[in-house]
Amino acid sequence: MKVLVLAGAWCGDCVNQCPIFDHFAAANEKIRIHFFDRDDQPELATALSTCGAARVPSVLFLSEDNHVCGRYGDRTLSKYRQMAQDQLGAACPTGLFPPEQSLLDNVTQEWLNEFERIQLMLRTSGRLREMHGD
Repeated sequence: MKVLVLAGAWCGDCVNQCPIFDHFAAANEKIRIHFFDRDDQPELATALSTCGAARVPSVLFLSEDNHVCGRYGDRTLSKYRQMAQDQLGAACPTGLFPPEQSLLDNVTQEWLNEFERIQLMLRTSGRLREMHGD
């Protein structure tokens, strides 16, 4: 699985999240992480724009033969929940989710879920299973 990460060294979210991706790659030799600086790659930044902007980190998951399997980023649901609570207050709590654990734990788990989802998509792909004879 190839993982293209559009990031920026100046970006706090990238500083917090990109090391998580390196840990996943270290734990699984099937994951190949490639980092690109958003400001050095304007065409890639445009192609991976989110909500009308070149937001980072933006992650593009590819199969071994370069087919797009998924996109994720710029922040996880837990991070957006925290931002909404910080910026909007608790005036309208939804009651849909329990109080936050450690934000880092939640963000790591959400990224891990997405990496696992893509790994399982690739592993169960009829096209790739045929290609590898299994």
